[in-house]
Amino acid sequence: VWDLSPAMFRANARPATFRVDFGAIADPPLRRLAKEYMLARLQARLRSYRGPCGPSTAKGTLLFLRHFGEFLHDRIGSVELARVDQQVLDAYLAHLGADGARSSQQIRLYVDVPIDLHHFGPWVTGGGIPFLPWGGRTASNVSGRSRTSAENTTPRIPEPVIGALLHWAMRYVATNGFATVFVPGLRPVGQKGGACRSGSAVQTPPAVSPTLRKAMRIISD
Repeated sequence: VWDLSPAMFRANARPATFRVDFGAIADPPLRRLAKEYMLARLQARLRSYRGPCGPSTAKGTLLFLRHFGEFLHDRIGSVELARVDQQVLDAYLAHLGADGARSSQQIRLYVDVPIDLHHFGPWVTGGGIPFLPWGGRTASNVSGRSRTSAENTTPRIPEPVIGALLHWAMRYVATNGFATVFVPGLRPVGQKGGACRSGSAVQTPPAVSPTLRKAMRIISD
């Protein structure tokens, strides 16, 4: 068990969140691979490839590695990465999307693991995956995750509602400038020297040009 809580500074964090338990992995080679992979993922010096995972995401990262290792056991009988080829990786990708339960974003997190295991070869016993998975395509590209934002599906504000809001907003600015008709005690522009008073505070409102007044009348009508 690795206790990563000393690296966390959140007072409300639960200690169990930052304990990475390798004891649940029964297969010794997979357990060793998991430790080596996690050590590499936590290393800051690998920033040239990708940022290190933080203590708060370490447990989830281990689950992704374990999932891939168990697939290799079923597919090729071991976690010997030198035996992995592109056909095995394509089968893993198909396996991830077979039941339709995972989104492309979730699949991307699983696909990150074999790509990592190529780049982390020097940190893995026996070396990593000997070729660049999926021809160097990114995990997002492989998983089908779109880089473009989806269309906003939030319903539009009904025209009667937005029309009323604009009408009163324009009335507020055009009629009173800096003062407001909604708060008693504030004097509109033109009353007693044009000053707006509320209690002891005295402020002079900014002038509203005739052109702006005309435009606001058009909008509010």
